Amino acid sequence: MLIDYLASQWGVKFFSSANFYFARKRDCVLLKPRTMMNLSGVAVKDACKRFNPEKVLIVFDDVNIDFAQLRIRNSGSAGGHNGVKSIIEKLQTDEFARLRIGVGGGEKASLIGHVLGNFNADQKKKLLVVLGFSAELLDVFIEQDLTKMLEYYSKNKKTYSERVVQDL
Repeated sequence: MLIDYLASQWGVKFFSSANFYFARKRDCVLLKPRTMMNLSGVAVKDACKRFNPEKVLIVFDDVNIDFAQLRIRNSGSAGGHNGVKSIIEKLQTDEFARLRIGVGGGEKASLIGHVLGNFNADQKKKLLVVLGFSAELLDVFIEQDLTKMLEYYSKNKKTYSERVVQDL
């Protein structure tokens, strides 16, 4: 949803490739895998070959984080996320930036329905705040780097949290 939101904000369209959809604005490529989530690494590796990126930021949902909570890291394990595990395996490194967007639900016995389901009414109210702030973070990453993105997040985290709570 975030990648679609950003593409809409930029006014760019997606094109299809064998393993991914992509949209471009200047030197930035937005990517959405066409593979199953567990095979995201295939799409990311193919895209890296095609576009030879200077930097990569992987954006993904995380059931182990409460809805609307964000986490930013510059490297690390997959943390149980099979899509990230696939990316690490295909790129043969865990040294890539990531933005994790909390969707909650990690306590549920079956996550399939949760992850593929719809947001509830309260979450839908918060969603535009989540997407807007996440898009701001991506813009900082694209225009500058991960360090500046982290600084922007730290500086604006409290205001973001207040806006999410306010939209309940």
